[in-house]
Amino acid sequence: MTNIEGKVVIIMGASSGIGAATTKKLAQERSKISDCCSSRGSLEVSC
Repeated sequence: MTNIEGKVVIIMGASSGIGAATTKKLAQERSKISDCCSSRGSLEVSC
C-alpha cells in the first residue's frame, strides 16, 4: 500500500460495510479521516 500517513481521506458510508472497514484500516495507517454517513447515531457506534 502507498504511504498515506498524514494524508486526508474522505469516506462516505463509514458506519458499516466496506466504508467501516476502510475507515478502520486507514486509521491504523495514521491517515486523517473525514467520515460521513446518513445516520449520526450509527457512526458514533462504529467509532
